[in-house]
Amino acid sequence: MGLSVAITGAIILFTLMAVMFTLSTMVNSLVSVEDVSSQAAVLKESISETTIQIKSLSASSGSDLVQFSLANNGTEKLWNYGEFTFLVTYDADIGGIKTKVTEEFSYDSDTSFGITTAFLRPTTPIISGTWADENGCPAASAWDCINEVVRSDAEDIATANLNNADQDQVEFTLTDDPTPTIVTDVTVRYTFAEENNGSADPDLIVTLLEGVATIATWTEAGQLPDDDVGYGESSQSLSDPQIASITDYTALSLDFVGDCARGIGPGDDCLGGGGSNDKVTVSWAEVEVKGISTGATSDWVISDITNDIIDPRILNTDEVANINAKLSNPIFANGDVIVSISTDNGVTASNAITAS
Repeated sequence: MGLSVAITGAIILFTLMAVMFTLSTMVNSLVSVEDVSSQAAVLKESISETTIQIKSLSASSGSDLVQFSLANNGTEKLWNYGEFTFLVTYDADIGGIKTKVTEEFSYDSDTSFGITTAFLRPTTPIISGTWADENGCPAASAWDCINEVVRSDAEDIATANLNNADQDQVEFTLTDDPTPTIVTDVTVRYTFAEENNGSADPDLIVTLLEGVATIATWTEAGQLPDDDVGYGESSQSLSDPQIASITDYTALSLDFVGDCARGIGPGDDCLGGGGSNDKVTVSWAEVEVKGISTGATSDWVISDITNDIIDPRILNTDEVANINAKLSNPIFANGDVIVSISTDNGVTASNAITAS
């Protein structure tokens, strides 16, 4: 009898333990299902509150640079850029053959949000003409008169006296300071005046070249400032196509021409007073190059976020991230470029253009 009771008790105890184990497993399973459902709900809400748009997409024929702005039009903050998926499909120029290429890019956190600036300044003259050092230039080399880090008009270089149909040219190579991998802005600055300031009124023609190819040219015409009163300063920004046309920043040069060669006839400003006492002078020049320095191609970087006041480097609602990507190949002339980007929660946007 005692043995039977013991056996019965053991069976009951085992059954109770089995039921408790089963209930525990069921509870854990229910909790897990609830957790998954909760996470799914959070993700669904996150997706529903995220809206992005690709704006201001730009790409130039022959360039390996794609630029655009990513606008956050939703209420979800964006910050996990390393988990974004970023694709560019474009018509690549590979050995002169139009080839459709799709590249996937990796986010470069090391160089994002960091603008690199290089200053290229005049060095050895390629063409000297009869331009000469003036006003106490401290060295025999003309470029030392105009390549100061901080602008100075205390010394300058000047043309010979210009008469009708005269031109005087000087061209300088530029320092080959390391330039950014992705160039976003190029600005040419120079100061100029007219010496003796008679009635001839010669022009100043300024040209930025790469080798023998003209990148951009500007003319300061009419009555130039009187150097006894003060120098004029010009600041010229290159367009995106002009920037895209530069392939080697170490091959750039800056050319100055004092010009009285516009012809002889009524209304020609170089006729007045014979022009024999008028010179064009330049006291300072530089080329500023701004951009992002990335480690390699197939990287994308954020140069900055506009109005980035709250939560720096986080893309909040109504903020815009300015994005740059360096392709592995140049874009074929008038080729198609399609950009697609997907956030870490799977919200996507795309845009397409034909390269200018």
